[in-house]
Amino acid sequence: MAPAYDGAKMVLFGGNPPGEDSIGTLYILDVPTMTWSQGPSIDPSQNRSQMACTVNGDNFIAWGGM
Repeated sequence: MAPAYDGAKMVLFGGNPPGEDSIGTLYILDVPTMTWSQGPSIDPSQNRSQMACTVNGDNFIAWGGM
């Protein structure tokens, strides 16, 4: 999870649900309204867990992990 736009948004990406392989879903929390929305789909080969991530401007960056 990474904050964006001075904390007005939080971006949640990937993970490893119990008993499942890594996932590649992206969700965005609008903090002022506490409303979640799903981000764009990614190529399944990019599914990740245990990665580092950040937001730089309009770009979400994830690296490493499994």
